[in-house]
Amino acid sequence: MKYLTDEHIPLLLAQLLRAAGIDARTVQECGLRGQPDEQVLQFAATEDRCVVTSDGADFEKLTRAFATQNLPHAGVVCVVGSITTDQASSFCAGLVRLHQQYPDGAYPCYFDYLTRSRNS
Repeated sequence: MKYLTDEHIPLLLAQLLRAAGIDARTVQECGLRGQPDEQVLQFAATEDRCVVTSDGADFEKLTRAFATQNLPHAGVVCVVGSITTDQASSFCAGLVRLHQQYPDGAYPCYFDYLTRSRNS
């Protein structure tokens, strides 16, 4: 599984994922800062990347819309609440476990929530 972290996710999370040997990029690195969520999800789909975001409500709606239009994407993982830089390593551990569960990527239009309790 490859990841694209949304702009409200600490940059450290992508760095930690890369240090763990996982392909991760940030919205900022891809020149998508400030772009609409739909464009972020479309870009992630072209690179077969799962979006990591704290914007669950909007991305849940987008995932349903993509599925209705038969537009697959590589998944969305929503973190519950905001992540501080201090919490990045904990969430990284949860994403590493998800990567181990789906090393070749999740099923099309995958959507899940990653809570603090699922990280331990």
